[in-house]
Amino acid sequence: GGFAAVLGKPVRPDALAAVLDALCPGDLASGSAAQGQTASRRKGLRILVADDNRVNRTVAARILERGGHFTELVENGEQALEALQTGQFDIAFLDINMPVMSGLEAVKHYQFLELDDEKRIPVVALTADATAETQQKCSGAGFDLHLVKPIKADVLLEALVSQDAVTREEVVAEPVVLPDNVAAHPSAISAAGDALDPMVIDNLRDLGDGDDFVEGLIRDYIEDAEHHVRLVQEAVESGDFAAFHDTIHTLRSASANVGATSIFNLCLAWRRASQEKFAAEGREFAAQLAHEFDRACAAFSPYLSA
Repeated sequence: GGFAAVLGKPVRPDALAAVLDALCPGDLASGSAAQGQTASRRKGLRILVADDNRVNRTVAARILERGGHFTELVENGEQALEALQTGQFDIAFLDINMPVMSGLEAVKHYQFLELDDEKRIPVVALTADATAETQQKCSGAGFDLHLVKPIKADVLLEALVSQDAVTREEVVAEPVVLPDNVAAHPSAISAAGDALDPMVIDNLRDLGDGDDFVEGLIRDYIEDAEHHVRLVQEAVESGDFAAFHDTIHTLRSASANVGATSIFNLCLAWRRASQEKFAAEGREFAAQLAHEFDRACAAFSPYLSA
């Protein structure tokens, strides 16, 4: 097998926990599955997280660490492949679209290099792209499962246990009921044009145990987003459609993770834009994006210390 599960980004904590339960179940009492009992969650897994966006990396790592696990973070597929080859991890989370080497390519290489099925660990793909084309690419790369956002824990668990990659029988899990602040983050982002969803900030504050974590994430996001806005402008000026598409894809998932709603919605609306639309309206989009970035910065300012 290749990827053992696919999570949509932004990652919901309950979905992430459900994947860990299903792929790394730990000790299961004999007959507990048949009795409909939920498996107890295993703690202390060694987890590799590979994502080229530091906001996404930080949020995923914090969710996992709060769940009692240990994480190592890398930022491209080549680093991920090197880390996988050390054999030091129980499970790995890889973004599909990364520089140097994509997550897809990294896992293809990993399968080729690690021929011993007993030693090969579950590898979970992180993706913000729900298109049929991406699903086909994932299947071709060896995915055992493909789920896209917004992810529901019960659907995730049902899909996981139906796959051959998860060698358990009739696992029944109770549906996860999320507290309001988690349910609102970040897949429940409003379609309205607000620059910021404060409920996402509240959830991040809970996740990080305070304002310092939130401020660090926001500062990282602003620095990265400013760079991405500039890359979009350069792509429009040079007519580089591929670079334009990749940039708004990256910006979209990071924006969702920090609640930058209007930037997320703008990138979402253009995710399937044709090359013709890019040529005709790209400059207008770049100007809109720059405007929404300024709005986001103003909305974030109360959360930043002087």
